[in-house]
Amino acid sequence: MTAGVARQVVEGLRAGGARLLFGVPGGGPNLEMVGAAASLGIPFALFHTEAAACIAASTFGLLSDSVGAAVVTRGPGVASAANGVAQATLDKQPLVLVGDTVPVSNRSWVGHQQFDQPAMMNPLTKWSGTVGHSRTARASVAAARLAAAHPQGAVYIDMDSSVVGDLPPKPPSLIQTGFLPAEMQGLVRTAERPLLILGTGALPWIEEVRRVVADSACPVLTTYHAKGLIDETTPEFGGLFTSSLLEEPLLRQSDLVMAVGMDPVEPLPRPFEYGMPVIEINPWANPRRFFPGEAEVRGAVGPILESLAPDLGRHRWAAGTGQEAWREARGALWEDGPGFTPHQAVEAVAEWTAGQDGATVTLDAGAHFLVAMPFLPVTEPRRILISNGLSTMGYALPAALGAALARPGTPAVCLTGDGGLGIPLAELETLARTGADVVVVVFNDAALTLIELKQSPGQGGHGAVRYRTIDFAAVARACGMEGVVAENQAQLEAALNGSRPRLIDARIDPTAYRAVIETARG
Repeated sequence: MTAGVARQVVEGLRAGGARLLFGVPGGGPNLEMVGAAASLGIPFALFHTEAAACIAASTFGLLSDSVGAAVVTRGPGVASAANGVAQATLDKQPLVLVGDTVPVSNRSWVGHQQFDQPAMMNPLTKWSGTVGHSRTARASVAAARLAAAHPQGAVYIDMDSSVVGDLPPKPPSLIQTGFLPAEMQGLVRTAERPLLILGTGALPWIEEVRRVVADSACPVLTTYHAKGLIDETTPEFGGLFTSSLLEEPLLRQSDLVMAVGMDPVEPLPRPFEYGMPVIEINPWANPRRFFPGEAEVRGAVGPILESLAPDLGRHRWAAGTGQEAWREARGALWEDGPGFTPHQAVEAVAEWTAGQDGATVTLDAGAHFLVAMPFLPVTEPRRILISNGLSTMGYALPAALGAALARPGTPAVCLTGDGGLGIPLAELETLARTGADVVVVVFNDAALTLIELKQSPGQGGHGAVRYRTIDFAAVARACGMEGVVAENQAQLEAALNGSRPRLIDARIDPTAYRAVIETARG
């Protein structure tokens, strides 16, 4: 029976949009899923770690407008996948994870690897349950559609052929209508310096949002996940909203903030204490509110903004205020130094990616992203991917693999630190085996530098944050791909033009990071 259930699960996932299966099999029913996928024309991408497989799968689903699918074994497989599942949900990436399980019919006497897997996954997912021998394909289709529905996220299913199984709920429809109440319209009408903050919830209406911004010429900030929603070369673009000090000058000048599709998982956990009224426009419900006050409307972002365009155009902002504010912020962040600075490394990557057609950059958590995010300009969304909801280290490499598989013919560039790469290090072999079009650039300073900069006396000293220097280029070569060391900007520029996949071990001087974090975060 298990083989038939496995095939029906795969058939349902395929009908729900899955095009590639990722995972780490452990035998039995999960291997039957891999075999069923092959017979149905769905390739299997074998990874070394379950969390990395989930990150790659959800990234693939996000960028291919489909749904990521992954399979793991019971017990340690499901437990090890938890970080990738949490990342998919908090970062709004579509994923269906299928786990093998101890069948209900055997649970009275089998204790090995048995625990309540759906209960563990419940707080990490949009839905968690069991798919059994009845309604199997239907349940799998529903799981895929729920994961892909906005706001996207992870769905977990136990595969147990000994029970009837559950049926995932239908996803709520994305609100396609809506209007701003009269009192909020009045705030927009009388505002002299309205400022827009755009988040990932505005992405489904990118054309309308761009049109309103261009027509009104209001300054705009975007969250990390919405980076590229507004072309960063336009005069309206005022920078990135992270609840840091960088956007404070522009916020201090404004008398109204319109937060459009802003996901509260993205900003730094700092109170928003600027005093001006805030209007939130969201296409779906958020479980928590970042901005103070009750001025929230739920509805279709695009039509609501278009209805407000004439009033937004009455502002008194000087032309190009946003662009000037962003230029000043970037200037405050730029650091020169005698060594190989992270700024020089990012500059080299930015110049190289500008010459590639549609390159995708993935960023790990770590000090390097504080430099990379402001100095890697983009004109389209989802060309720079970062785990800003979970902010997990170990994200960038599997995300780059998922991006390269989703966008064949265009390169992916993985920017990671030595700490971030150490977590999914075995996936360098996956990269070499798949031959994916990926360049890995390691900002190697042998430390958890972002944590070290936060460290106070009595918090463990160097032993808590420093590593030995690892020759990542040698590790890459041992995994079957090209690996080179770059000790200055010129060497990095030359290495970027080599064959792919490849790893570049950039031996940077971390001294400049302290000034960057003090400028950005105080």
